[in-house]
Amino acid sequence: MLGGSDNAGAAPTGAGAAPAQTWINPDGTFNHDFAPQEYKGNPSLSIIKDVPSLAKSFVETKAFVGQRFTPPTAGSTPAQWSEFRKLVGAPDTADGYEITKPEGLPDDVAAGLLGDEGLGKKITAIFHKHGVPAAAWKEVYGAFTGHMVDGVKQQAAQAETQSAEFFNGQRAELEKAWGADFDKHSGTVRKVAAMAGLPADPLEWTPAAMSKALHSLSGMFNESRIAGATGGTLAAGSSKAQAQAIIGDKASPYWQPDHPQHAATVALVNNLMKGG
Repeated sequence: MLGGSDNAGAAPTGAGAAPAQTWINPDGTFNHDFAPQEYKGNPSLSIIKDVPSLAKSFVETKAFVGQRFTPPTAGSTPAQWSEFRKLVGAPDTADGYEITKPEGLPDDVAAGLLGDEGLGKKITAIFHKHGVPAAAWKEVYGAFTGHMVDGVKQQAAQAETQSAEFFNGQRAELEKAWGADFDKHSGTVRKVAAMAGLPADPLEWTPAAMSKALHSLSGMFNESRIAGATGGTLAAGSSKAQAQAIIGDKASPYWQPDHPQHAATVALVNNLMKGG
């Protein structure tokens, strides 16, 4: 024809032409690549494999139209609970809820949270029982552990403040009692404490440490003097008087070179003599 064919420019339809793409492949499977861009990768389409699966999905969806969603109850079957958890994003088992050690939480505190019998396991069991979404657990766990970490930090700060206040109060009491001799007497105390095995920091003088120290110092005196001591003092008077009392006790380790407390007793006497 002089005017040209109406099919000019159309795709060839002969035997050598490639088949046009449609929603359904020649073998009957669903052509996901043909889906419009806004639908590609949509998880709702992933279950559609072919025409039968498309029909099945459509029928099942229509069955839910007009129905009110109701969560499972105590009488629901395991399968119904499983479907519900899948729907809301809850894990299949309680172990599916992630429990990790929060940064800043001491090991001894974290142990009560992370162990098999810890609080974390007990809470996740409850969350799983009620089908709580994993995302909800993550937020609750973060808020809960964050509160725990803040509490630990607050307790540590309070303990540090209380220790400082106690130490400063004790120091003020000694400064009032010793006056100008505070530094000298403090040095004597430190030396005797070292001989008795006490820590250098007085804040570490626990009742147990003090008991051990007193028992160690008791070796510098004979049993009769310890038994006759009253008011908790072994020797009354000035430091020199106390030193003279130890020297005057012939049963004291001061006079026994082979006694395990001999050196400590001699050092104690020397310090007491310097103390006045």
